[in-house]
Amino acid sequence: MSSKEIQVRQNQELQLKIQYAARECYNTAEKLNYWVWGLCILSFVIGFLPNESGSVLLSVGSILYDVLAFLLNIALVKKNSNAAMLRKHFDDLGQ
Repeated sequence: MSSKEIQVRQNQELQLKIQYAARECYNTAEKLNYWVWGLCILSFVIGFLPNESGSVLLSVGSILYDVLAFLLNIALVKKNSNAAMLRKHFDDLGQ
């Protein structure tokens, strides 16, 4: 297959849509990753705050941040899997 045929095939509308969808999934996963890291760091910092009367509230807040980070991580893994599946589909269409 010549490079011209490959270029024409890769620039068909369906292939471009698949590439765009994969890129969106990867971008969303990257943003989710930043949120997960931020929540983990926030939870860690809360653990080192001095114990006062609100320490139970801080502990609950820290646990909630951990749970939210865990749930966002699940969404991140799904987005990455979807993006990888789209890339594989794109590669399979090109053959």
